[in-house]
Amino acid sequence: MTSAQLGSRIGIAQSSVVDLENAEARGAIQISSLRRAAVAMDCTLVICTRAKTCLEAFLQKQSRMVAREHLESVEHTMMLEGQSVPSDRAEEMLDSYIQNKLKLRMIW
Repeated sequence: MTSAQLGSRIGIAQSSVVDLENAEARGAIQISSLRRAAVAMDCTLVICTRAKTCLEAFLQKQSRMVAREHLESVEHTMMLEGQSVPSDRAEEMLDSYIQNKLKLRMIW
């Protein structure tokens, strides 16, 4: 379909179709414009998001990041007082904090 034909179906000038194509290429097109173009081409506009990783892996990563932030000041204070956690127990303590103290709503 030519841009003139699409413009005719949408009810806009051919030059406006070119503007739409340029906006789409820049990532600046409006959803309403995409929907009108889709309808004109007898298509359905579908917009979706898809996770890069599984939800479980994402939640674990996010939980560990937040837990480390929460525990950072405690670890610093313990180190200053000569009570630092041995490195072989650090991960175990982090896991325990995530399991027992960190709530799902806190990780966002």
